[in-house]
Amino acid sequence: VWRKLNHVSNRDKIDNEERKGIITAVEQIIADIQLFGSSKQIELVKSTLDRLKGKTSVNLDELLDELRRSLRNELGLEEIEGKVHFFRINE
Repeated sequence: VWRKLNHVSNRDKIDNEERKGIITAVEQIIADIQLFGSSKQIELVKSTLDRLKGKTSVNLDELLDELRRSLRNELGLEEIEGKVHFFRINE
């Protein structure tokens, strides 16, 4: 879920075909988090969806940070401070 959400986040220019794929991915991400996520992750999805109403975009950083924190904890990896940094190449 984290990799899919990271992939669709912070995109500037997308064509209609790519938009369809992103919509499908986001729908699956939302469903997966509501099925497998922690209470905090589910609440973050709900608040993100509430903020998205009537808009074309919303910041997903808080949700990504929480998913990263939780996953690293489950894998026994050290806790990381700070936000995720995105690298995108626009053609």
